[in-house]
Amino acid sequence: MLEFPFMYEVNNQLALLFSPKAAITGGKTPVGLGLGANYQISPVIQLIAEITPIVTGERLVWSAGLRLFPLENLAIDLMGTNATSQLDLGELIAEPGTRFSAGIQWRFGQGSSK
Repeated sequence: MLEFPFMYEVNNQLALLFSPKAAITGGKTPVGLGLGANYQISPVIQLIAEITPIVTGERLVWSAGLRLFPLENLAIDLMGTNATSQLDLGELIAEPGTRFSAGIQWRFGQGSSK
């Protein structure tokens, strides 16, 4: 997977994402243009969304969810997506239904996640 994410912070609450990506495989090479936003509702809640139009003809891939910060260095993600996975080639392949997932991020060291 080849990806070049660009993030622009509009203000303290809103960040926009542009992320061209391609999965180079032995067969097809799907190419997508990820467009996303991260909006901080409060110091402990963020809304996250991304759509990825696939320019090589496949179905659009999307994801949306919440990121919760119960502790300064701990984030919990609750997401829904139509991608077959959140890694590599699966980020560019849509499935008919919606998949739901949860994830945990632990930040080591000093600094704030907010």
